[in-house]
Amino acid sequence: MAITGNTNIRYSGTDAFDTAESVLDNIVDLAPMQAPMLATMKRGANPMAITREWRLDYSGAWPASMGAVPTRGEGQDADPAATAARPAYFNRTHIIGYDFSVSHTERAVKKFGIEDEYAHQEVKASRKLVRALEHTVMNSTIDVDSLGPNTGAAANKRKMGGLVDLITNPGSYLVSGSTAASADALGHTAAATATMVIGDITGLLNTVWNVGGMPNGYTHGFCNGTAKRVLSALFSPTTASSTVYRREIDGPGKMVDLVVDVVETDFGFLYIHLARSAPSEVLVGVDPEFFELNVLRDFETIDLAKTGPSNHGLVEVEATCSLTGMNTGWKLTAVN
Repeated sequence: MAITGNTNIRYSGTDAFDTAESVLDNIVDLAPMQAPMLATMKRGANPMAITREWRLDYSGAWPASMGAVPTRGEGQDADPAATAARPAYFNRTHIIGYDFSVSHTERAVKKFGIEDEYAHQEVKASRKLVRALEHTVMNSTIDVDSLGPNTGAAANKRKMGGLVDLITNPGSYLVSGSTAASADALGHTAAATATMVIGDITGLLNTVWNVGGMPNGYTHGFCNGTAKRVLSALFSPTTASSTVYRREIDGPGKMVDLVVDVVETDFGFLYIHLARSAPSEVLVGVDPEFFELNVLRDFETIDLAKTGPSNHGLVEVEATCSLTGMNTGWKLTAVN
């Protein structure tokens, strides 16, 4: 006789503690890691101190009329004017680091995807350090130590100024001299109109070009995801369209291109980079030849002294950045 309606079959769903688990013997870190600013900017000289200085000179604005041209008469005697002082700018080094600690027992326990927990934490901290440095060279505001070692919060520690602050507040980085003689050659900022148009970008690039801020014929812009979508939509086939895009005629199949990464303008090429560290609704620009990373102490792992059955480690870097061509930096806000 056949058995029907049997509900007492032994099946895998009841093997809560009997079935060998199928586990991927690997660890996948889901965190974003791209660092376009560090990948683009120039690696400059070691500052060899906790500050980095650079000197600027400025020969004045381009002649606006024949009145600015020093026309001379035949045999005219020389009567030279006093030479202008060259202003000096500086930035401070910034120490960034992550520490970690792992017990001896934790290192001895067998784990999925990890041979040594201490080594895993060391690599993880090093990767996070790259992200932190990327964010710092974009967003940090210059500051000096206000308290001694091992005292105070992060707000009391020495900090570099990042690209945004170098462009926005160049006077904070003046060591000596006067900004008056080079005011036209400093970073420039502008705000996009309420309904953003292409002229908001080209107008600012025109200003930068006027003061010699595009000597190589190109500039690089950095923005977050929201602003990047706005910029790609801005260069649609029609000014009123944010949904119709260019078709790649020579592309594979019927590919539609939704991305704008390079724009050729009247004033040179603009390369647009997707950067998580870029401020919201802001397009920050610079010529990478004139924006340097100056590393005083390179990335290092420090094995700290033992205080018991555990291992302590620290990853650290000390660096600053220099906007050696102040006129190459620019910032467009209200990109929305």
